[in-house]
Amino acid sequence: MENVVLVFKKGKKDDSGLYRPVSLPAVAGKIMEKIILEVTEKNLKASADKVFHPADQGKPGDEIFFDLGKAFDTVSPNILLDKMSSTQLDKHIM
Repeated sequence: MENVVLVFKKGKKDDSGLYRPVSLPAVAGKIMEKIILEVTEKNLKASADKVFHPADQGKPGDEIFFDLGKAFDTVSPNILLDKMSSTQLDKHIM
């Protein structure tokens, strides 16, 4: 489970619109993310070698593209709402 904290941007501290939620992943989650990233990169490089090596020799090959840009960059809305409800923020924001 991730920790979500509200970070004050600037202006009046009593203006709840000036806070933004920031996710602080748990240590175990960061370790798993690192392991998954390393394994994924290793496998993608191996696959790329199998695709590009024949292509370099003029042979046909297949390609598969993955967009993993946001795979680990999410916060559960339920966790976020739980964290926000435990603060003194105006209830109309949530």
